[in-house]
Amino acid sequence: PSELLARIDERQEHIDGQLTLILEQTQKTNGRVTSLENWRSRVGGIWFTVGLVFGGIGTITGIVLGILSLFKHA
Repeated sequence: PSELLARIDERQEHIDGQLTLILEQTQKTNGRVTSLENWRSRVGGIWFTVGLVFGGIGTITGIVLGILSLFKHA
């Protein structure tokens, strides 16, 4: 029985070592994914802001041109 327990202990240590490696790799991958998600969020926010700015500029330009055309016809 002691030989069997020694083999079980040895196998358990091997599994523990593998789990440690898996955990380390998972943490690295999660860090990279989180970094990419943050970058994507920032880029999305930038495009949203650009869209609002150009949409606002277009709206204001349309209003100004509409008002100017009223004065031309008057």
